[in-house]
Amino acid sequence: MKYLERWPFFSALIISLLVCLFIYSILIKSSTDTTIVSGNEASPILVDKNKTKKSPKVAKVKEILPATKSSQVDEKKPPPNFAAITDTKKKKRLFFEFIYTHIKPINQSILKNRKKLIRINKQASLSDDDQEFINKLAYTYRVISEQEDTKTQAQVIDELLIKVDVIPPALVLAQAANESAWGTSRFATKANNYFGIWCFKKGCGLAPLKREKNKTNQVRLFPTPRDSILYYTKLINNSRTYQKLRNIRSAMRQNGEPISVEPLLAGLLKYSERGKAYTKELLSMIRHNQLEKKYPLVNQ
Repeated sequence: MKYLERWPFFSALIISLLVCLFIYSILIKSSTDTTIVSGNEASPILVDKNKTKKSPKVAKVKEILPATKSSQVDEKKPPPNFAAITDTKKKKRLFFEFIYTHIKPINQSILKNRKKLIRINKQASLSDDDQEFINKLAYTYRVISEQEDTKTQAQVIDELLIKVDVIPPALVLAQAANESAWGTSRFATKANNYFGIWCFKKGCGLAPLKREKNKTNQVRLFPTPRDSILYYTKLINNSRTYQKLRNIRSAMRQNGEPISVEPLLAGLLKYSERGKAYTKELLSMIRHNQLEKKYPLVNQ
């Protein structure tokens, strides 16, 4: 009888526990749903360009591939066997044409992104797609990073306009010919590296045959020649080493001048240990082969 008298008490206790569990489950679900919503990709990525509010941190994004590709370029097609070509004029012509077929669409892609950036910069307000486009460009060109969120959108766009710009084909062709010995060097034939680009992580490339002991430098290995050319353009447009070249190019833009090669050479003094002798040799090659005339910068 004593247990029956206590039954209402136990019943109330059990019901209370069940109610608490039900409420707890609802709170947990609500908390989980809120976390998902807060990560919505449609939320603003960068601040309005007329405000000084700090930009939020950005997530790591993949490299923006060229937006314009020529249907006539087979990226996987191997280059000609330049070493087997005995006619010097023919070898030079085929080499220049080979590099030009790759740099031309890459420049078109850069120019397309630049024109879109200029259009966005003139708008009073931005769409979510425009904000995402700027965000990806800013990360790709190292204008902002996950550790830096102090720049306004106006500052981000200004810096991008300095970096997102074309490189004259004449300069690309001359450097490729100089660095790869007209496509015949070991690094060009074995690593698809036409610009003498180094790397320092184990297994990242080919070790020089005459490398000093205790040195780790290697020549970077690329899947295709196009990858080498694309990496070169990123290097010129991103690296602090070539900030002077970008400033010279930006000044040409601001003055309404066409981008020409000779002034840009002053920004390449650090590309080679030879310094001025190196840029002088490039200029001589450009002039002698009339590269600016034969391989122009289209629609700059």
